[in-house]
Amino acid sequence: MALEITKPALQQLKTLWEKEGDPKPYLRILIQHRCHCGNVHFGMGWDDRQEGDWVLEMEGLPIAVDPETYPYLEEAQVDWLDDGVRQGFVLRRPSSGGGCGCGGHG
Repeated sequence: MALEITKPALQQLKTLWEKEGDPKPYLRILIQHRCHCGNVHFGMGWDDRQEGDWVLEMEGLPIAVDPETYPYLEEAQVDWLDDGVRQGFVLRRPSSGGGCGCGGHG
């Protein structure tokens, strides 16, 4: 797997991890929602390691990914967006196409 976390995203994640007082030992990246069109949407949060998780560490930040999510993160990039209007984490996948067109979102 070639998951990339950009420097700005890694910096924000580490800041949150330290601010929350190490709430759980791992950052979990997971499939949060599946659309009617087949696209998947991801979420992130602090969690414990589960049996079967794929685990890695990036600059001291431990990351856990479950077996269902793992294949979807090939070539994925977690980035931090701050354009003055919006601020937050973005997960990009080159294989995901141009976005979701199913109309199943509100």
